[in-house]
Amino acid sequence: MMKPKILIVTDTFPPEKVGSYRIYDISRQMSKDGFEVTVVAPFPTFPFGTFKRTWKFLKISDVDNVKLINLWAWQPSENPPIISRMLCYLTFPINVAFLIFIHHNFDVILISSGTAPTIFFPCLITKHIFRKKIMVDIRDLFSDAAIDVGFLKKGGIIERCVRIYEKVIYSNAHKIICVTKKIKHDIVTKYMVDEDKITIIPQPVNTNIFHYLSVPKKQQIVYTGTIGYAQDLENIILAMKEIVNYNVIFLIVGAGDLETKLKKMVKDDGLERYIFFTGQIERNKIPLIISESLIGIAPLKKRKGLDYAIPAKTYTYMACGLPIIAYGSLELKNLINESGSGIFIDNNDPHSIAKEIIYLLNNPKKMEEMKIKGTEYIKNYKLENITKCFESSIHNIL
Repeated sequence: MMKPKILIVTDTFPPEKVGSYRIYDISRQMSKDGFEVTVVAPFPTFPFGTFKRTWKFLKISDVDNVKLINLWAWQPSENPPIISRMLCYLTFPINVAFLIFIHHNFDVILISSGTAPTIFFPCLITKHIFRKKIMVDIRDLFSDAAIDVGFLKKGGIIERCVRIYEKVIYSNAHKIICVTKKIKHDIVTKYMVDEDKITIIPQPVNTNIFHYLSVPKKQQIVYTGTIGYAQDLENIILAMKEIVNYNVIFLIVGAGDLETKLKKMVKDDGLERYIFFTGQIERNKIPLIISESLIGIAPLKKRKGLDYAIPAKTYTYMACGLPIIAYGSLELKNLINESGSGIFIDNNDPHSIAKEIIYLLNNPKKMEEMKIKGTEYIKNYKLENITKCFESSIHNIL
């Protein structure tokens, strides 16, 4: 039997470092499994201001037997105003819709987004004009998160319009993929969507890249990922004031909108000898940095609208055997408690964060126990197994 032809539309893809590897890894694994995969993504854009602007409309390349089509979209500068962000979020799906009119030789379209829901617009054209099957991969609840970080006004006309639009998308999808139970629950209850068409498929871990390395430890704790509005890095920075006497440094590996602000905070608090920003680092170098560290930080703002979230870094920490200090969301708490891979802090108080970090630094046996539990638990999230779940969902709607 011939494998289906899959068109994957995503708003992030390497060489972008943030939020891009879920689809990158899954698309490559699908190709290995015999699927004919085409990925459509904007030219590299995020973190904003990092990549050189291009005015080329289209570029086609091959990435490990995956056909990659980069389409033009507006590329905002660093820490852009809302209008510039919206131009980015609107121009890409419009160009995707145009592409679909030309190229619709596929069986299923999978649209995946970790940012704005505008990316899902082309699925309506795909379904109603070309009669194709639609899957949407929901990694974030945009409206709830946008309200909590101040991008949307709760109860305002824009929020109401976005909610209506999201309901239309969910209603038209043949299959909805969610990364957490909370996302599924909220889609069912807030948008009145049939729960039978929603499948939970969590974040995969590429254990060929992220796995335990037996290397000497450095006196450092680490954060890897986006430096953005949803991540509560402010309180771990404040917590470092109580930790400096323990001869450890804090590495912040990544980039994002709040990087400049947090660097100023570190300088103003006199912590430049203890907290270091590395900028973006190539993915294949991250496992060594994690493995050399003593503790990994998984911080989220403590807000109801972010209760659905589990940072992808949590899984990579576990895969590399790194004990975790986490705080912020309900789903993150459930994961940490279920896996036994770290400590979840119920409040985001700097003193509480410092207290738990110091506790682990003084208890190497406890850290070893967390390492063992984390590496065992993460076997449930291996890329090959998670990709099979995607493939099964595709077959179920054909």
